[in-house]
Amino acid sequence: MQQVRSLLFSVCSLLSVIFSGLTIFIGLLCMLFSGKERFTFL
Repeated sequence: MQQVRSLLFSVCSLLSVIFSGLTIFIGLLCMLFSGKERFTFL
């Protein structure tokens, strides 16, 4: 039971890290695309 619990904890932490990285990556992409649109409008 202890092994399963530690495995679950490691998987959850890994997923949270991946999701936070994905949100940061998507945010940067959105900023890049919005910046491009602004530059084209100028």
